Amino acid sequence: MSSLHISIIFTLLTIIIADNKTFYFTKSHYELWCQENILSNSLFLYPNRIPIGIYRTSNIKSVTYYLVDDNNNGLFQIKTKRLADFYFLIINITRPFDINREYQDVYTLRIEANIITIQENLTEQTEVRLYVADSNDNDGVFDMDIYEQNYTQTIEIDQSLIQFHASDADEIQHAQIFYELASSLNETFSLHPYTGELYIITKENLKSTYEFDIYAYDRYRKRLVDNNMKTRTHVKLNFYQLNFLNNNISYENFQTIFNQTIKYENLISIYDIEIYERKSFHLLNIHQPILTINIKNFNEKFFEIFLLKNSSLNTKNLFIYKNNIYLNKYLIEEYNLQLFICFYNNHYQCQYTKYRYIPFIDFNFYQFHFKPIKKIYLDENLPVDSFITHIQINYNQLSYEQLLIINYKLLNDDIYYQFYINSTTGILRLAERLEYRIYLLDIQANIHLFNRRYSIETTIEIHVREINKYRPIFRNNTPIDLFQLPYQFEAYDYDQNKQTNGRITYRLLNCLNNCSFYIDPNNGILNIKKNENFNRSIIYYLQIIAFDWGQPISFQSILDIRIDLSLRKIHKRSLQRTRAYSRRWRKKSTSILLPTTKTTSTTTMITEKSTYNITLPSNIDTVYLNIGFYQNLTTYYISEDMEINTIIDRLKIEYDSFPLNINNEYDNIFFYTINDTNVPFIIDQNEKYLKLINKIDREKQTKYIFEIELKLKSIYSIKLQEQYYCQKKNSFINIQYTNKYYQKMLIIIYINDINDNIPICNNFHINIQLNENEIKKNLYQIQAYDSDLGENGTISYSLLDYNQYFSINPSTGQIDCIKSIDYEEYSSIDLYIIASDQGSQIQLQSICTTIHITINDINDNTPQFLLDNYIFNIFSDMPRYSIFGQINAIDFDKNNQLIYSINTNPYITINMYTGHLRIKNTLHRLIDQILNITVEVSDSLHQNQTLVSIYIKTFPDAQQPILLSEPAYGLTINESLSIDSIITNIYRRFQIHSSSIDFIEVIHDEIKLPFSIDQQGYLRLTQSLIGLSLSSYWLPIRLTRYRAHPPHTFIHIHISIRQENFYLPQCIDTYQSVKAYDYSIEYPFARIEAKTLNKNSFIEYTIIDNDKNDKIFFIDKQKGFAQLS
Repeated sequence: MSSLHISIIFTLLTIIIADNKTFYFTKSHYELWCQENILSNSLFLYPNRIPIGIYRTSNIKSVTYYLVDDNNNGLFQIKTKRLADFYFLIINITRPFDINREYQDVYTLRIEANIITIQENLTEQTEVRLYVADSNDNDGVFDMDIYEQNYTQTIEIDQSLIQFHASDADEIQHAQIFYELASSLNETFSLHPYTGELYIITKENLKSTYEFDIYAYDRYRKRLVDNNMKTRTHVKLNFYQLNFLNNNISYENFQTIFNQTIKYENLISIYDIEIYERKSFHLLNIHQPILTINIKNFNEKFFEIFLLKNSSLNTKNLFIYKNNIYLNKYLIEEYNLQLFICFYNNHYQCQYTKYRYIPFIDFNFYQFHFKPIKKIYLDENLPVDSFITHIQINYNQLSYEQLLIINYKLLNDDIYYQFYINSTTGILRLAERLEYRIYLLDIQANIHLFNRRYSIETTIEIHVREINKYRPIFRNNTPIDLFQLPYQFEAYDYDQNKQTNGRITYRLLNCLNNCSFYIDPNNGILNIKKNENFNRSIIYYLQIIAFDWGQPISFQSILDIRIDLSLRKIHKRSLQRTRAYSRRWRKKSTSILLPTTKTTSTTTMITEKSTYNITLPSNIDTVYLNIGFYQNLTTYYISEDMEINTIIDRLKIEYDSFPLNINNEYDNIFFYTINDTNVPFIIDQNEKYLKLINKIDREKQTKYIFEIELKLKSIYSIKLQEQYYCQKKNSFINIQYTNKYYQKMLIIIYINDINDNIPICNNFHINIQLNENEIKKNLYQIQAYDSDLGENGTISYSLLDYNQYFSINPSTGQIDCIKSIDYEEYSSIDLYIIASDQGSQIQLQSICTTIHITINDINDNTPQFLLDNYIFNIFSDMPRYSIFGQINAIDFDKNNQLIYSINTNPYITINMYTGHLRIKNTLHRLIDQILNITVEVSDSLHQNQTLVSIYIKTFPDAQQPILLSEPAYGLTINESLSIDSIITNIYRRFQIHSSSIDFIEVIHDEIKLPFSIDQQGYLRLTQSLIGLSLSSYWLPIRLTRYRAHPPHTFIHIHISIRQENFYLPQCIDTYQSVKAYDYSIEYPFARIEAKTLNKNSFIEYTIIDNDKNDKIFFIDKQKGFAQLS
């Protein structure tokens, strides 16, 4: 619900409650703002859109507001102003100069309303909190009159010496303090104008004692008051017996991680060292640096980087050249660097720093995710250690996959203990016997790449298909002698899948053609067919078969019964027993009654085991099966780039004859087991395929040897037993295999080599020295290796570029410099060496090493600025002697002192040694201008110049709150007022400059109003008023100054619509503002235009209330042009 809806509901509730003789203010308490130290007694800021006061209802005659408990000695006066249907509460300040925010920032006024109604007089109270807005009427004051500081330790360049602080009692927008040095102090110090921190920027000719003054002033009052209003403090700095060159801290030598001994003069800590990591580093381009070291305000040609002895041991795999640090091996891990950076600037000085490099690995770049796995369907008799699936990870190509380690984990293995996963290969196998159900396995892959970890998860859904484990069994109390029909036979099956394995069907085995009986295949009800020739005196012997619909083998049970329906004498107990079962059939009971006594061996569940120990009776027949592999040894040759899930061969089963009817192409009566589960091969149990399930690499393993064994599935074994049991009563079988075929086969798989390895050099980076203009033989010799065989591992060398200067022997890798090199053309050369193998089908090559060649220089260079042009943006109120920038130049020659100078100007100076730019005089006269100066640098032999552009900007002043002389006013307009007519101007009403308001708007939420306001303060009519349901409108208008505190104020305008004759003329603009002195007498300064709905009427224009004594203005009656008379 919008805030406007809430306001309307609140208003309606107020009116309803008022009609019930209970009156409320629009709020229980109000907020109002005034400003300290202003002349007017009625200027306020109204921060809320809800007006202050009471709505008028039909039974209210008048409302008068009073101040209750005046504790402010008559400082405030309360008035009442009625506008339309609202009684506004008006507050006046009797003594405006008594309002001071620093003494009291909020006043609480208790207001009582005396409400006179038709029935009675009532009173109601509310609270007004009057907040005092700040005005900038205070100056800054230092915390201390004198600052004194003694220094006995080493002082470094750009070190903060002391921080001054001055405070201002005004609020924060009026309390911004600027700090200013009283003098330039011989370019020794720099004072930060915002924080008050004092820095030392040079130690040349440093004295032992300095005394000077620091000024502080309000930033916004500086333009309004004289500079003498600045507050001042005195500073005294004492430097006692300091050795600024650190001669007392002298270390003669240090050792590097490579056991080098480096000598130096002294240890310093004066430079700001920045170490940048290359976030986009990738092993595909190992020749890019991983770290770049920059020294602020220092030439990189003059320093050298060393790795100290106490660095982490793996830093030996790093290579340093100039200001860059490279990897010298394909090894991304964490490095702890202890660095000595030594500078060649008059003295051989070294500075210590340390850095911990943790490679940034963007796993999103590699896009690790699981390969999609469909639902898996398994038979519940699957043997232990059987292959289920291969969990694989997809990712973007890695140049060196040996850096990638993936560990797989089964998260819910405590619940699903039937499975286990190889943590390295991701191969999921069976650990325990399966149950007929659905398994949801949560798999986690922990990815280790470049010593960083990343984890992803997936879920695998495994559906276990039930096999036919139980045969149908007739109940133990089923009679075999029947004396009355119909009779219902009942058999049960323990298999759970009642659609196939547990579904039972009945039929007659020995009664087929012209049979007098029939049995319902679904419910087992045996009855007599309708046959008039049926002979009841005959005793019938029938066989009832109960069989299931099991997959892949169906089981059955046979019951022999005797039916005697003759009228001879029947044993009473047998008859009662038969009738009891008939009654049970008639009731059509749906319950399944389990047997009271279990049968022996026939109800035993059929399970898969590695070996079967069955105790059989003495009457055992041995059955020999001629089935198995045709051979016991098979050899394959496959390529090491064979894709996963590639079929190597189909292991066909051969047989001469088999007691059961099987299809060798589709039926699978054996389980294929592999004696070594670590090999990357499996047998598809359904399709009999030998498949590759994991990546192979000839360089790791050249061949695989394992054995495949056939194991007859138990359901086929039981089916064979059942078949022989039926053929020979009470006979059992022992299954043996003939020697014609093999139940075991040895598999040997050889891996053929492909060209899948690129040549690699022993070192990725090498640094050598070469004198300028020198031709040299045997500059360096490259050695690379390739782990492939034959031509795939034969290496040839070549250069990527700079062939005009260098040559390389393609066989031996010897590099020669064949042409002199000019240092001014090349100060250093990165020579990339390409190593290529000689593969017949595809050739692989790599930039196996980078030779960083440093060209030794002679002194012949001109100083160069770091930037072509320098641009600075500063505010015009920056204090004098403030440093706002620095010009940096470099000289590629060694040991040259650079001197900076600047063209003569009254505003800017430059430090001749450091290049710091300092303000010499105030810049108020240069607001919104560009000051261009020329800076020159010299090394005593060569000079160079650059242009410096300084943009002088004005600082935006703090804005004052928007104070209004009244909270609301009303207007009356004609109903026929034309669209786009101007109704009023807010700014002119309250004498506010439109440029001082940042934004003005009508707050109306979702309700569409026929009015709008523009940013010039004009309130206009946006749609016709004719036919509207409302005769008046309240418009809450919000004015905003973003940098004021508070930023918003509201004014409420009540607009009444006056009904009138539509045929009367209506002016298009009801309000115009014209400066008449800009026009001469001969020319009109405005045109009045009106319209009427009567097309036949004639409009005449006249001036009303023109000056009676001297008519100053004249209007054309027909055209409406107004001009001076």
